[in-house]
Amino acid sequence: MATAAERLCLFGPPDRKASLTALSDAIFGIEYKERLTMAQIGAELDVDGETIENAKYQRNLLNFVTIARLLARWPDHCAGVRQLWEMQVREPETTAEKRKRLIRELAALEDEIETQGRMFFTEDVGEEPYRIDRMLTQLRLAEKLQKAAGIVFGECLNCGPSDYKPSFAWDMTFGEVLDDRFTGVTAPVLSGLTIGHTSDQLTLPLGVMATLNADKGTLTLEDAATV
Repeated sequence: MATAAERLCLFGPPDRKASLTALSDAIFGIEYKERLTMAQIGAELDVDGETIENAKYQRNLLNFVTIARLLARWPDHCAGVRQLWEMQVREPETTAEKRKRLIRELAALEDEIETQGRMFFTEDVGEEPYRIDRMLTQLRLAEKLQKAAGIVFGECLNCGPSDYKPSFAWDMTFGEVLDDRFTGVTAPVLSGLTIGHTSDQLTLPLGVMATLNADKGTLTLEDAATV
């Protein structure tokens, strides 16, 4: 059974560079003040010494569980880490509880989007597939995808696992996430359009009439974007 420390839900980090620095400072402090080697610190956290050394020299972030154990084992050395990571002990949720929480989080947004009868388009950059899955799940549970007249998901630049692989257990690619989240949506769906963060960027105007043909892979603007 997971310990309380391992059940810590760590939301973040908001700034990867700052988190690397905070973890490095914490490990340096533990090493010199507690007179421990990297191997000994790793043994306390149930990881190998090389993993700790990489974090010490800011070559890699530790995974969520290891950070939780670090905070629980040496809280006095981890003030900088605590400032960057929001921590909350949460018991395992059922599927129904997760669904309700996601809907509440979406409904709490000040500017909730309206998709009823409209063409919904979005894109992203530098996000991991599991995060995109979460975003689309929020929209789907709130029936934002189902109400749209059409959906366009642009080319997602660098949307794969990051170097430190926090989602190492996630086995779905970006394309598989889109296939899964848009399954059962009756509106036509088109993905891969070069909008957003791409070198060959296309500009989509807001508020004009358009026709989406998912079978042909085309999005046609019916109105002039400027007067």
